[in-house]
Amino acid sequence: MLLNEKDSSAGGSYIQTGGPYDAPPSYDPTSPGPSRVDTLKHPPIPAPFSPTPGPALFPTFAPSPDGTKGPELPGDNPHGFMGHVKNFAPGKSPQALLDPPPASFLRPPAPGLPYAAFPAMLLLSKGATLDRGFPYAAPASLGGEARGAEVGGHAHPFAGHDVNEQDWRRFLHDVRVAGSLSPMNRVVAGLAPLALGIGIIFGFFIVKGVDSVMRRTKKGPVSQLIDYWNHSFFHPRCIHIGLTQGPPKDARGKRDKAQAADKNWRLIISYRPYAPA
Repeated sequence: MLLNEKDSSAGGSYIQTGGPYDAPPSYDPTSPGPSRVDTLKHPPIPAPFSPTPGPALFPTFAPSPDGTKGPELPGDNPHGFMGHVKNFAPGKSPQALLDPPPASFLRPPAPGLPYAAFPAMLLLSKGATLDRGFPYAAPASLGGEARGAEVGGHAHPFAGHDVNEQDWRRFLHDVRVAGSLSPMNRVVAGLAPLALGIGIIFGFFIVKGVDSVMRRTKKGPVSQLIDYWNHSFFHPRCIHIGLTQGPPKDARGKRDKAQAADKNWRLIISYRPYAPA
């Protein structure tokens, strides 16, 4: 959030010291000083340039309705078992995360914005599992040459597509919670009676077995959640969000073999013209 600082001299009076016709200070032509030859041989060293701090050339996000990045979201920083319970329990049902609907879903696209085409962008996850989540940062261009507020030397697409920081943080938070399908979540979300009824140790191995099966479909709840966000928020703003694991494929549909070990997840953000159903 950018704050406009008020000029402390604004409205202040100007006090002139001395009379209006005071003579300039006297100058003695016989006093020693640097000669022209010395000045040419040893020119003065200019002071280093220090640009005046100011607002960023391009904004990253559209303005938030209340001018803030929003409150801390539940489960942002879970600590201990109870934090995991609160954070993981909704993961089995994406619909539960959206009831009540996020404020972003209730806000129509802002009028007067360009909603123009933009190069594809990418946001890299914090790890190889979706429960690690994504950093609360704006995505960069797919080539990686742009960072921060600019993408390809232009304003970030979010600023021209009515996506503010609160919208993006809430979306990333929901993705992380939906991806929290861990063995602990199996216990919390319904296997606890079974595991406790047959013994904690044996029950743990049952939970592990279920988790190994569920891991193959771990993308499911997150993909469903992203579909909801696309339909209700991003698509009306000419944005499409996709999810992929590993480096993106090239134009021939192949990945770089040198990056075969990279299993991190990626959110791919691309332009999509909006066609109301």
